[in-house]
Amino acid sequence: KYAYLSLGPTAEGSTVEPTVERLEGADLSRWTLVSADDSGATGLVQSSTPLLIRGKYNDCLGVGKSLLSAGGGAEGAAAGFVSPSRLSGWRICCRGRDGKQPDSRFRLVKAGVPFGLELGPGPAELKAAPPGLRAEPGGDLGAWPLREQEFALLEDALFCLLGVDGVYLRKVVVAAPQAAGRGAVAGAALLPEFRFEVEAPEGADGSALQFLKQMLPLCEHHAAVQNFAAVQGKYEFGTVNHALCAAIRDLLKEFSVKVGQLESALRVGNLSISKLWYHIQPSMDTFALLHRVASHVFGVVGGSVLNGIEDVMSRSSLTTAQDLCEHLLQQASRPYFEMVSKWIYEGRLEDPYGEFFISESARVRDERFGGPAADFWQKHFALEERVVPQFMVTSREKILHAGKYLHVFFSAAPNAVLPEPSERALFRYSRRRRDYVEAIGAAYRRASAALLDLFMKPGPGGLDLPGRLRSMRSFFFLGKADWFGQLMDTATAELEQPAADVPLARLEGLLDLAI
Repeated sequence: KYAYLSLGPTAEGSTVEPTVERLEGADLSRWTLVSADDSGATGLVQSSTPLLIRGKYNDCLGVGKSLLSAGGGAEGAAAGFVSPSRLSGWRICCRGRDGKQPDSRFRLVKAGVPFGLELGPGPAELKAAPPGLRAEPGGDLGAWPLREQEFALLEDALFCLLGVDGVYLRKVVVAAPQAAGRGAVAGAALLPEFRFEVEAPEGADGSALQFLKQMLPLCEHHAAVQNFAAVQGKYEFGTVNHALCAAIRDLLKEFSVKVGQLESALRVGNLSISKLWYHIQPSMDTFALLHRVASHVFGVVGGSVLNGIEDVMSRSSLTTAQDLCEHLLQQASRPYFEMVSKWIYEGRLEDPYGEFFISESARVRDERFGGPAADFWQKHFALEERVVPQFMVTSREKILHAGKYLHVFFSAAPNAVLPEPSERALFRYSRRRRDYVEAIGAAYRRASAALLDLFMKPGPGGLDLPGRLRSMRSFFFLGKADWFGQLMDTATAELEQPAADVPLARLEGLLDLAI
């Protein structure tokens, strides 16, 4: 809170070790972030990216000995008392330059936000399945009867529709480059793509293989959307992404039920490749659209996610595609509208993930704590234009000022109670923007009227602004002064003349003198 992670000499003086000191701007407190897997990698940093933290002398930070075994811990243990932090804590030390050491790999996470650990294996560990878990072709497929070939290829196709490698259909991950767009989460990359390839032996039925190749785009769309929901649904991507991924997972669940029904039909001999091709036609369009949505919003948060979905909807000509995008927008915008609702109806800014287009600066203080009132009103709450959802652009100023009015209202009258508005229940996304634009306008008028009433109403329930202004006029301005009599005494000669002949400069001087 008050110091910097730095390097300092050890007790022996021959090496350096990490320390915490107030060395602002010093070279010893400057650190470089390096990718632990690729030292030459550039771009934005993601919370799941393993990092090396390199200091001035190119040594990287790492986890060292236990605090209990470090200097100072042994004495406490001998005295019979050990601090709980020393029982579980570890020292930080310099660990050389090897990025493969687990004790030197760190991850940056957002403070104050719950963080999800990577409990499953990483992509590098999934390149090759363990022996015994990967099915192998049994015999020569080309020598089998056509019905048996079709059954084996159908079974593979159903596996691949759920993102699982088959015997003759293989999934290949295509690496995605880093993206550096505005509104992106730290380390946002382009959505990883997946490719499915047919590895059938010679002699296999050509028509069946052709049908399989036509189904591969659906497998690829499904795998990409499934990966998007797994990555973008992590804690650090915010509530809008959480809601969007929950809606996508519901669609994935419905699709898996459909695949299960197709598998049941296969087991009883009531499914052919042509029937499978017929049944997956609606899903082709659905997952192609979901893939486009995922590509547009991958790596971004808050209003940028909503703008990405709406952009896809505006470019879609099919009614079913627009309805699906509207469904995703309604689900994804729920937490966002909840933030807007709390802001314009209660004056509370609850935005732990930094998604809202209004941000609060804790450095700007009001006059009660030594800050200028004008700066507090203008700078304490700021409008971030680049992350405003497009469907709220016309109402952004009203949203900003409605919350500011209520924030000042409840700051001045913390025990005041405002009646609950009836329009709050209607605050949800709709393609008819008038529905929530009118609700925002009503909330703005409510907040403005509440603050104005607080200023104008006499005490003890109000601030009595008119009475305060009358008091200032009486005691500090000219309300009860004797300037008029003084002017009449000193300017008698001038005032007896016709108005056109009065020397105005002299009269103004006498007025200034009287005041």
